[in-house]
Amino acid sequence: MTDARLLRLGGLTYVLVVAGYLLVPSVLVTVMSFGKGDLLRFPPDLFSLRWYDEFLGSEDWRDAAVRSILVGLGAAGLSALLGTASAIAVVRGQLPLRRGFAALAISPMVVPPVVIAVGGYKIFERFHLIGTLPGLVLVHTVFGVPVVMLLVMASLSRLDDRLELASTSLGAGVWTTYRRITLPLIAPAILSGALFAFLTSFDELVLAVFLLGAAGSTLPMQIFSEITFGLSPVVAAISALLLLLTAVILGAAGAVRRGEESSTTTAPAERKELV
Repeated sequence: MTDARLLRLGGLTYVLVVAGYLLVPSVLVTVMSFGKGDLLRFPPDLFSLRWYDEFLGSEDWRDAAVRSILVGLGAAGLSALLGTASAIAVVRGQLPLRRGFAALAISPMVVPPVVIAVGGYKIFERFHLIGTLPGLVLVHTVFGVPVVMLLVMASLSRLDDRLELASTSLGAGVWTTYRRITLPLIAPAILSGALFAFLTSFDELVLAVFLLGAAGSTLPMQIFSEITFGLSPVVAAISALLLLLTAVILGAAGAVRRGEESSTTTAPAERKELV
């Protein structure tokens, strides 16, 4: 067996081991969520939708899920707005310290959430945002902006700036050019970033525990409380639904990104035909 085949075999083995390590627990939890008994068991003795019905029929779980969705949507919207503006300022703007600004905007991705939670507690307390959903939306936006910013920066770097120059040379103003040329072309990247920002907010726990407190529970807070005082099979059902939600969002983001890449790769050929 040649060295190249050994290398490919080793790489394939490594990928399979990592995939199994990541996927097997999820598969086990999903299968156990369909059990009918009061204890988690694999494989389940009897299969049923009992714990899914309990999740949907519980007011506490429904309120926590709705609260997480509202916070996630708010954080995704603000992240899309601020992240897009920041990316345009860095890539298209004339900022004197744009590399430093970009590094500062992306820094929340490498800072532990507990550091931001502790550091921002006094600020939020001063503005009476502790225990409020708007406060949680704002702090989740801090983590969503870098995701949107990186995706939009990558999209802008692939965008042919001659399209914008042609628009301005034909009499369109800066805002008209951005609104009718730039934003439609980078819209897939903005949407992908917003989806990832929503997912980041929806799954976040540490900041919610620090800043929301007893004012209400998000879904991750409710799950954490449930597994702290007693593991109920309803947690397995919720975990399976969260896995499904994550897969759907990641699939949607991937489809959007593939559509953007195909449009950007076909654009040069179309321009060449026009010439």
